[in-house]
Amino acid sequence: MSETGNGRKNWTRVVAVVGLVFLAVAGGIVLANANKVINKTEKKDEETPLISIGFSQVGAESEWRTGNSISIKTTFSQKRGYDLIFKSQDGKSLHL
Repeated sequence: MSETGNGRKNWTRVVAVVGLVFLAVAGGIVLANANKVINKTEKKDEETPLISIGFSQVGAESEWRTGNSISIKTTFSQKRGYDLIFKSQDGKSLHL
């Protein structure tokens, strides 16, 4: 093979290695910031007022809805800075 062919092959390897290093560094930065966000949402300052969230459903007639209710209660917990107002009508009509 000619020297030009080897030069291109080496240049391609350099570009590939630099690209992989860039992706590794960028991925590390993203993961580090994601960890900070998770820690902030799980450790809410006691001085910060809770955010009120209202959630209403007609009932828990299926496993999906039961799972959804658990997910809502877990996501919007006081530990994460929320005051969840959860109402389930259990299939009964709502009279205002």
